Amino acid sequence: MALAWVTQSSSSILINDAYHGEARFGKTRKVNRIPGQRSRRGAPEIPRSPKTSVRTEASEQIVIRVPAFINRDLFERVKHTMDENKRVNRERSEGAKFLLSGKVVCGCCQSAYCASRYSKEGYYYRCHANDPKRAKDNIACKNKSVIGSKLETEVWSTDKTPGKPN
Repeated sequence: MALAWVTQSSSSILINDAYHGEARFGKTRKVNRIPGQRSRRGAPEIPRSPKTSVRTEASEQIVIRVPAFINRDLFERVKHTMDENKRVNRERSEGAKFLLSGKVVCGCCQSAYCASRYSKEGYYYRCHANDPKRAKDNIACKNKSVIGSKLETEVWSTDKTPGKPN
């Protein structure tokens, strides 16, 4: 019986330093959470731990020599190609299209509202749990979509001064 390589498995090997002979210790460290950040949907509002993990700089990590499975030259070529693909595919010449996408939260299910374009000039914000492309047959939220220009006008015109009634 032959084993088939899954794309994710082979890409994990080709980007992990340990497979070319350098394992690293101390790649993350715990730091205090930033106060005021909204918790992820489904996560408790008050986190169990007051700390969160962040990546460390390469200079802070301890390099441990281990047996290599792939040669260093192949590793560097793959890393360069993958970095270039990320850079080319993620950059947009026009910048961000929708300023509030992912920043507005549904009052019903606490999912993010994401923007979609319906014409050349028009767009709307829809609850992420209400998106038929993602939810297939069972829509999780019944909140309606909001016309983008109306929502943005409302958000930007609301005075958020502490202690001042809206």
